[in-house]
Amino acid sequence: MDASRETLISELQSIVSELGHVPLPEELDEYSSHGLGAYMDAFGSWHNAITSAGFEQPMGRRIPDNELLAELRRVGEELEKTPSEGDMTEHGGYGAATYRNRFDSWSNAVAAAGFDPHKSRKERSREELISELQRLADSLDRSPSYTDMEDQGNYAPETYNNEFGSWNEALDAAGLERRRVQKQSLDELTTELQRLSDQLERPPRSIDIEEHSDYSVGVFYNRFGSWESALEAAGIDPPQSPPREKLIEELQTIAAETDGRPTVDRVNEMGTYSIYQYRKEFGSWGEAVEAAGFESREPSRQIPTEKLLDELQFLADDLGRTPRMDDMQKDGSFSPTTYYNRFGSWSTAIEAAGLSEMD
Repeated sequence: MDASRETLISELQSIVSELGHVPLPEELDEYSSHGLGAYMDAFGSWHNAITSAGFEQPMGRRIPDNELLAELRRVGEELEKTPSEGDMTEHGGYGAATYRNRFDSWSNAVAAAGFDPHKSRKERSREELISELQRLADSLDRSPSYTDMEDQGNYAPETYNNEFGSWNEALDAAGLERRRVQKQSLDELTTELQRLSDQLERPPRSIDIEEHSDYSVGVFYNRFGSWESALEAAGIDPPQSPPREKLIEELQTIAAETDGRPTVDRVNEMGTYSIYQYRKEFGSWGEAVEAAGFESREPSRQIPTEKLLDELQFLADDLGRTPRMDDMQKDGSFSPTTYYNRFGSWSTAIEAAGLSEMD
């Protein structure tokens, strides 16, 4: 008899109490009476099982490549075939999106694990793609977003762009409502900024919205034109720009402490100054990194999708409008080609970032 969700949640909570941390999928073999498969069957993914039990997905641990590949091989051996993204979602301990972000594509991950990537490719019918969209919509109780499919779906979101032309056209074909940014009033948005300012005891940064607010950063960019304008509308003085030497010193300190080049994520996590202050002083994030003595760009296979979308939103803030490809080439931290490879088109990337095409 299959274990109930309540039984599995109770067991998972007991394991966390015993270990003192949320278990990794491979630890279930030792500590669980039911095994990873029971959790996957009951909850659809290991992430869903963790959150259903009231825990958060561990964020501080970067899963080693060899661990990801070992799990991919395990699924392949269990199924006796080259695993697909859907196979990993259904049977694996890590999401297909983790592999795409780490190895730049599912095919690259499959090849790195020693499988023939061509054998994992299967032409998906429009009916299958539509069915998956509708399944995800039922699970979320709303129309899924591009990143919802990447994080929780069985197929890569790029597959929908290739088949239907755009994400919204795929939603249309599935009979689902297009994703639109809800029009909050200016008063609601400025009140939210004031709340954050009081909570943080400093002017909020755009990254604070993602961490502490129910709104998206793109909503503020679209309504006010820039982050600085949003703060001014809320009666909050934007942070004063520090001397250039202080900014360079902080980048070099962060790089020394992390044994690597400074990145947007590391500055947001460890820095005193906001990315906006670097952009305002140096003209772009890439120029700030170069001024500190580092290469400005990082390999595309290591860039999470969320980081690419953040870069579009930061650039929109700098420009006061939706960025074009030449803006990204000139002032952005990433190549426009990276966006084409990840999203299928520039307009799809803009849409995924919550920005609007502007005249």
